[in-house]
Amino acid sequence: MDLVITGYGALSCVGQSAATTCASIRAGLCLPREIHWFSVLDEEQQALVPLTGHPIRGYTDGFAELGRLIRLAHGAVRSLQNESGLLARADARFWERTGLIFVGPPLEEDRFEDAEEDVDELKASVLAQLIRALGLPLSEQASALVDIGPAGAADAIYLAVQRITQRQVERVILVAADSCLDSITLEWLLERGWLKSPRNPVGLVPGEAAACVMLESRSSAQRRGARVTAVVRAAATDREEAHALADKTSTGAGLSRAILKVTSGGGAPARFEGDVIIDLDGVPWRAAEWGYAQVRCADVLGPNMKLVLPCGSLGHVGAASAVLGLVIAARSLERGYASRGQSLILASSGWGYVGAVLVGAGR
Repeated sequence: MDLVITGYGALSCVGQSAATTCASIRAGLCLPREIHWFSVLDEEQQALVPLTGHPIRGYTDGFAELGRLIRLAHGAVRSLQNESGLLARADARFWERTGLIFVGPPLEEDRFEDAEEDVDELKASVLAQLIRALGLPLSEQASALVDIGPAGAADAIYLAVQRITQRQVERVILVAADSCLDSITLEWLLERGWLKSPRNPVGLVPGEAAACVMLESRSSAQRRGARVTAVVRAAATDREEAHALADKTSTGAGLSRAILKVTSGGGAPARFEGDVIIDLDGVPWRAAEWGYAQVRCADVLGPNMKLVLPCGSLGHVGAASAVLGLVIAARSLERGYASRGQSLILASSGWGYVGAVLVGAGR
């Protein structure tokens, strides 16, 4: 897979850039706050108390549902432009030869009121609104929205390879955003027993974030003299039939198949040693899935594997988690503090979509 990362951006509760977000996660910083618009029962106190979460204060205030996702994605792309120096250097032709792939949560009416209508029309509308909000002459024909949650990052990489290989564009911005902090989503999580509260100590803490990476072929990066921060070696998606929303217990079959696909390189599975960036957010089914996957992949996941858990600083950030993992991997490999010369980003969701991306050092 001839695809490299030549820039990245991020927006989170612990930083409004990729640099500060990654540094905060590495340092273990955490800024939980009370979510005053959503209360849960504390049986010990016999009173309603505010839920704890990880909002981006002052940035997403006043935005709801899909508007909040567009606002978050806009911030991540602005971070990419600032941190990669594109605001000063890139001209109109550069952006016209750039596509956009937006990874978001499943557009279902349980979470989004607008999804009660035609979903395909809604996807087109969200994508058009995001491109308009960015104010960049991006190629709309080479842009897409992938709404399967965090595993959409691996799907989006395949789409990027296709569009670049077919010369529709020279590069693609892969951006993901999600927020679990609006009232409808919080109620949805609470009903399924996934939300951490005084009554449920093993649930997730809701958060919100956005992240993006610039993907292009190595030859394209060399032509414009771009800095290569990391190389995407392989990406794979799969499906876990025994998923949480089907009221089944995952045995890690889908996730292990995705891991084996990206580590095999077309031949026998190779021993992986390096950072594994995964969203173990406190929900029991996700921990069980990862545990079973480790057993299934015992011959592949070596003893020098190191877990990196962004959710400790950000809470659960849904569809943004895997692209944020790409940013964390690219920055740690570029700056030399990754445990080895490669990182594995894993993603799964309650809908059964799973994905894996293998990233190596750019030099």
